[in-house]
Amino acid sequence: MTNGIQAPRGTKDLFGPEFDRFEALERLASGVARTWGYAGIRTPVFEDTGLFVRSIGEATDIVEKEMFTVPPREDKGDDKSYTLRPENTAGVVRAYLEHNLHKTQGLARFFYIGPQFRRERPQAGRLRQFHQMGAEVLGLLREAKGDQPAAPYTAYADVILMAAEILSRAGLKGLKLRYNSVGCAKPGCRDGYREKLKAALSAGKEKLCGDCQRRIDRNVFRVLDCKKPNCREVSAAVLANVPQEFCAECRAQMDFVSPTVKELLPAGVEAAHDQFLVRGLDYYTGTVFEFTAEGLGSQDAVGGGGSYDGLIEEMGGPKLGATGFALGLERVLMSQEAAKAASPEAPAAGALVYVAAAVDSPEPYKLAVRLRQAGIRTDFDLSAPARGVGNHLKRASKLGARLAVIVGEDELKAGEATVKDMAGGEQRRIKAADALAEVKKTLG
Repeated sequence: MTNGIQAPRGTKDLFGPEFDRFEALERLASGVARTWGYAGIRTPVFEDTGLFVRSIGEATDIVEKEMFTVPPREDKGDDKSYTLRPENTAGVVRAYLEHNLHKTQGLARFFYIGPQFRRERPQAGRLRQFHQMGAEVLGLLREAKGDQPAAPYTAYADVILMAAEILSRAGLKGLKLRYNSVGCAKPGCRDGYREKLKAALSAGKEKLCGDCQRRIDRNVFRVLDCKKPNCREVSAAVLANVPQEFCAECRAQMDFVSPTVKELLPAGVEAAHDQFLVRGLDYYTGTVFEFTAEGLGSQDAVGGGGSYDGLIEEMGGPKLGATGFALGLERVLMSQEAAKAASPEAPAAGALVYVAAAVDSPEPYKLAVRLRQAGIRTDFDLSAPARGVGNHLKRASKLGARLAVIVGEDELKAGEATVKDMAGGEQRRIKAADALAEVKKTLG
């Protein structure tokens, strides 16, 4: 320390071997994201304060207690209040709408890496300036429109599996995935569940901590997230008697995501449904999830996310769905160090393979995931349940794909896939089980 000057409380300098480990983790995260077909985005580290109040929710701890906000400078002719971003999803959605990507691009897949800021009490694994890697899928058509069918649920599984891939490649031990549904804004879905929770929790209100007593009326789902033993006991008794009765859409989303994710998770990652799980931001709907790992003590979460199908519309855009996640890089590094994991190697950015789903089945998507998990850069259309082969091949050509792996009705019935060389035009039918080996052989 020189002249008493030191870094602000809750911040950290990175240099030497720690800088190298951090940089290696950033390369891993961006490498995996690109392998999964996501493009990078950088948004400003500060935004209009109203953006976060509107998206995160006034009754959240973040907005109430934790934001770093610069008030208006009316003497300088500036009547705007600005806030250092406490999370990045709101900024990415703002950029998606501001640049009219919902009109020109439709579905967009982004990843980001950068600092976030929250005025929390600093402790191990919780800083006031921390870094996140995250990803967002924006522009999912949630209801059929004309001849356009609603988007399938593959995007909701995609972000979970990509996060799991990053954490697994990082070498973390004891990786566990918890997931749940928090319902949506449709009448009779989350609102009905919320009122039942309010009534049941109010009956045992005196046993709850002061914060949770206030949350019953302001944000009742946050009561379920409280880790204090007395609150946990009351919540457990309530959940045992208040069943989740969400709408058909939310049930269908969970019915797809749960088995698909469990089947495709990297080896060694445990998965379980957990009714206690909620997320701290108001914009979440439907499926939510969280990853935990060893080496972090009781605060063992390394990242999480979920769907937020109402946020684009809430921010002035069309009625389109979205989903995403964020990983806390400092926490991942702590867990890496506890596991004595070597610095991870990022997947090489090789030739692109396009998996064409010409049949409404989860099998083409599963094939795409297995290619990605093998380190092969693979694109898959998350925006529609199935397209004609011709449309797929046009998209593959536009993306510059080296190979297209086609799964249509005939291939699905025969347990096969068609591999097409996009440069020469040659194609051959192979067993679907041999697709990974065939792609590797062809790409060399």
